[in-house]
Amino acid sequence: MCEATNPEENENKENFNTDNEEEDLELEEDEEEELTAAELLALNHELDALNLALDEMESKRESIHTQLLELLESNRDIRKEIQEQKELSDSVKNIDLDSKEKETE
Repeated sequence: MCEATNPEENENKENFNTDNEEEDLELEEDEEEELTAAELLALNHELDALNLALDEMESKRESIHTQLLELLESNRDIRKEIQEQKELSDSVKNIDLDSKEKETE
């Protein structure tokens, strides 16, 4: 029941406790590393699946972008044709009006 009063004995007990704590931490870290290896493998598979999904999304985005550009070009062509038809129609109307004016003179 008598505790050691020798400072060296107290220091040895503290060092022993510290060593045990360090060993426990090392064992826990080793166990975590083993779990981490398995988790990393699972994570790697998930990242591969995500990468594949992102690649598919990028491909679809590129396809949509191409279709949009084609639609815009088609729209421009149609608007140009409509504008040309309108200008032609206006010029025909002007010619008709000029002809009618000359006839009435």
